[in-house]
Amino acid sequence: MSANSKWEKYKRVTGLYLSLLILVLISIAIHIHESSIIKMLSSAFGLLGLFLISFISCLSIIPIPYIVIVFKIAGYVNPILTSIVVGIGSGLGEAIAWFFGRASYSVLKETVYAKRINVLLKFMEQRWSFAVPFLAFIFSLTFLPDKVLYLPLGIMRYNVLKMLPFTVLGKTMMVYLVLLFGRLWSNIIDFESDFTSFIVTVMVLSITMTVMVLVDWEKIIFGKKR
Repeated sequence: MSANSKWEKYKRVTGLYLSLLILVLISIAIHIHESSIIKMLSSAFGLLGLFLISFISCLSIIPIPYIVIVFKIAGYVNPILTSIVVGIGSGLGEAIAWFFGRASYSVLKETVYAKRINVLLKFMEQRWSFAVPFLAFIFSLTFLPDKVLYLPLGIMRYNVLKMLPFTVLGKTMMVYLVLLFGRLWSNIIDFESDFTSFIVTVMVLSITMTVMVLVDWEKIIFGKKR
């Protein structure tokens, strides 16, 4: 491999991880100003405040206990309407990671890495067409980190509209269950911000992105280079 090729490879991979770094920095900024943001948004004490709180909370990689916040201030509103509003807000917040991933693809465009990603995407759409929406729903219904799913799929240019409705549905159901059994859940689940979870999420994202880009998926899927 020539020096120019090595330098080009270095630039491409570095650019790929730049989007992850930006997302991490945004998450840290949100985490640092968490109290001020929540106080400002919740002062309106309405559905718009709930929407913005859930959106900003899910935008961050660092866990922010927006479910606890929603539970505390949602007693004055309709639980079904609140669940829908928060579900949409949190779903859209999680989906922002997809756009970071999608922007990263432009860094890899017209390279062998883009070809490998396209092969993996084609294989998934043909063989596992129902797997991604199902995983989007499960990740949203539970407390699994959605960004581990959204960021790599953004790099793959997977159609976000195929999974976003399932994310919103999962978030809506999760919020409704928390409102319904909130007191019980708050005693069982630790909603406090967990920096360890943040580190694990970043590590999983980094490993996933590396595997997606550097592995020759065409060779693995078809058994040989085509």
